[in-house]
Parts: sequence; structure tokens; C-alpha cells
Amino acid sequence: MAELEWNGHSVRGSEGSCALVKYLGPTNHRGSRWKATIMRDAETKWSATASYDEGPIVAVEKLLEKQNLDWTVKGCAHAGGMDSTYVVWFGYR
Repeated sequence: MAELEWNGHSVRGSEGSCALVKYLGPTNHRGSRWKATIMRDAETKWSATASYDEGPIVAVEKLLEKQNLDWTVKGCAHAGGMDSTYVVWFGYR
């Protein structure tokens, strides 16, 4: 594995990307949903949502499809002490 180094805006040496997926509770106009977000750089932020029943992985898959990215989901983990937040990582095909 390559040595990872924070360069002030990204992690140098990483072999892929990750998405942060948060649960959004219902509002008066929308039901419960999952929102996946990828920050590509300081100016580029991509996001997509999926219904609560579809789950966090589907939110990421919708984001990849929306951005026409040919990436493969590699795993998912709960994000520490943050309730209903997941990190989904993937590699490039």
C-alpha cells in the first residue's frame, strides 16, 4: 500500500475515492432519503439522493451514474460517532 499524505486539500497516495452518505429525515415535502456526496476538489462537489428504502449504496450508485463514472463500489463503513452517516469507497474500473 502506498504511503498516504495529506497535502492540504486531498490525500496523496490514495487509490480511489470515497463518498460520504448521510441520512436525511423527512420534511413536509420529501420523505426520508440518503444523500451521497463526493468532493472532487475545492470547487467540484457531486451529489445524488436515494429513498430511505433504497439505502446508502444505491445513493452512491445513482451519483456514479449521474456523473457517468465507471467506478466500482468496494466497501461501506459507518462513519464513527456520526449517526446514520456512512463512508462508501470505490476504485476505478
